[in-house]
Amino acid sequence: MSDRIFNLTGWEAKAIVEGRKTVLRRPASKCGPVQPGDTLIGREACRIWHIPMTVGNAEVEYRCDEATVRHKGCGHIGGGGAVDYGHDLLDYAQEHSRWRPAVQMPRRSARIVRPVVSARVERLHDITEDDAVDGEGFDGGGGAFAEAWDARYAKRGLGWGGNPWVWRVEVGPDSPPRVRR
Repeated sequence: MSDRIFNLTGWEAKAIVEGRKTVLRRPASKCGPVQPGDTLIGREACRIWHIPMTVGNAEVEYRCDEATVRHKGCGHIGGGGAVDYGHDLLDYAQEHSRWRPAVQMPRRSARIVRPVVSARVERLHDITEDDAVDGEGFDGGGGAFAEAWDARYAKRGLGWGGNPWVWRVEVGPDSPPRVRR
């Protein structure tokens, strides 16, 4: 089984974290094969700041919901538990950080780690109204999903009107942390 990295938009990341989104669709031409048992790793826009005068300590702030996670590690992000920093050092670090797009998020900073429950290739128009609301997390149903799809993929020639082949990936609840070596 493999790790599958998906770059998430802000609304996708927020909906997954809130438990409103359990299905992701990606153009089949842009996404490799996915199978049940794989692990979905969601990358999202964030900013990371290392705390000056400390070794391996950092904070990660996620843009979609402004949640902040403090890490105390062994020279890299994601190494362990929370730690309390002095406000002067933290303020300095925050002022000297920058927002990163999802594609630049380090793997160890990802908070969205979900098991793949099912995966299949289908046509984009095969989405049902229930799947748009319950799976994709759109209150407006299929019409809202189609607009969001076009906003992301139409410029690449993969718009709603073309009915491209897509991977439909359903994920389960949050996975327990894995030991990293």
